[in-house]
Amino acid sequence: MRVLLATALVTLVAAYLVVRAGYGDLPPLPRYAPASLVALALAEVVGGSGVRARLAGTRGLRPLPALTVARAAALAKASSLVGALVTGGYGALALYTLSRRSDVAAARRDSVISVLGVLAAIALTAAALYLERSCRTPKPPDAATSGPPASGVPGQRPPGPAG
Repeated sequence: MRVLLATALVTLVAAYLVVRAGYGDLPPLPRYAPASLVALALAEVVGGSGVRARLAGTRGLRPLPALTVARAAALAKASSLVGALVTGGYGALALYTLSRRSDVAAARRDSVISVLGVLAAIALTAAALYLERSCRTPKPPDAATSGPPASGVPGQRPPGPAG
């Protein structure tokens, strides 16, 4: 999580310097670009729910092959990093355009899109973290109640450190 926050912050600073130097030369922001991030986030949430249910052994669902779970985890890792990078980029645009809304007509339109982009990128990062968490194997039942005690002798504690 710290790596994602640091990535977003470094990207925000670097992108802000670029935007400040050349905002006038940039084309208008695509109006529906944040929608693609939201679609990816929704797909990862749905995928995470499916992976979680199959790993938990829900009745009627076939188990997932280990390679499929590994691929989902890799997708989640990549998506969380992309989400952090895009959050920083859209964040820089949002900071710049919100501060110039009253002066520049293009900044009024771009500020709305950039704020929506920040929200969509945060949603993508959160969905990717959910998918990554869903790829974890469920914990087995408590070993203390299902198997013999660690000492090997029922009712006896395991030996402590020699001291």
